[in-house]
Amino acid sequence: MSIDAIINEVARSNRYIIDRANVLAAGGNDHLIARRVRMGWWEQIHSGVYQVGIRPMQWTDRLCAAIDAAGECAAVSHRAALILWGLEGIGSAPVEITVPVGSGPVPAGTIVHRTRRPIDDVSVVDGIRVTSVARTLLDACGCLPERVVLAAIDSAVRGRLVTPGGLVEMIRRKAGRGVKGTRMFRRLVSEYLDRQPTGSFAELSVLEGIDRAGVPRPVLQWEVVVDDGSRYYLDFGWPDPMKAVEIDGWETHSSSTAHDRDLVRQNALLAMGIEIRRYSGRAVQRDLPKVVGEIAAFIAS
Repeated sequence: MSIDAIINEVARSNRYIIDRANVLAAGGNDHLIARRVRMGWWEQIHSGVYQVGIRPMQWTDRLCAAIDAAGECAAVSHRAALILWGLEGIGSAPVEITVPVGSGPVPAGTIVHRTRRPIDDVSVVDGIRVTSVARTLLDACGCLPERVVLAAIDSAVRGRLVTPGGLVEMIRRKAGRGVKGTRMFRRLVSEYLDRQPTGSFAELSVLEGIDRAGVPRPVLQWEVVVDDGSRYYLDFGWPDPMKAVEIDGWETHSSSTAHDRDLVRQNALLAMGIEIRRYSGRAVQRDLPKVVGEIAAFIAS
């Protein structure tokens, strides 16, 4: 294949965006790049980044070009990541990325956030490196109103892009001192989960207590398939010793039907050999150290 054929093949798979490294890998050089730009075959978008063939650039094309210009550790983030993931709350966003401190120059027309922390919570959407859904929601708390982030959280959970356990895990791992948006994120997640049957702020409190006590880390929202094919999700699970802990909401069962369903679920899990301990949200709120101590003894037994 000719150099141009190789470059065009790479460009087609990357929204017709290439960088200098692509050209060099194909056997080209800076003279070839300058000539293609001068002849109007390519357009320089950023330093060392080019569009092959002149065509209107879409928003996702600009995201791709910014990532190429910023380096392999960069990721689309914040408002742009919210749109790329298809979350509700906003309808448009600037080209916005996160890069490590000390990385290259800011691509023109791009909002750049620099971080000293590893950019490791990432995925790929439409071929573009982007922060994970949970990380995107945390970042959004630093630049968007509460109502917008709540809408995004709700759409992410409904769309099964993140689990309630995943939100709790993001708080544990990343929402610490010095991270912009942490306070809002913790509050919004707790308020949201307290309204859901799949999670609660009580779970967050127990998880943090488990970590402090040195108890082996559980699987959050542990999925268990029982003999009849039914799927159940347990708040905290330890698959190896086949043990689980459930944190009930602040209120008791809303109806006798719900109570009956809960008994069927618990009996099916016990038949699978899974030992379960259950605690109410009120018990967690009243005496968290006692609850955590009992869980630690249960897992160690």
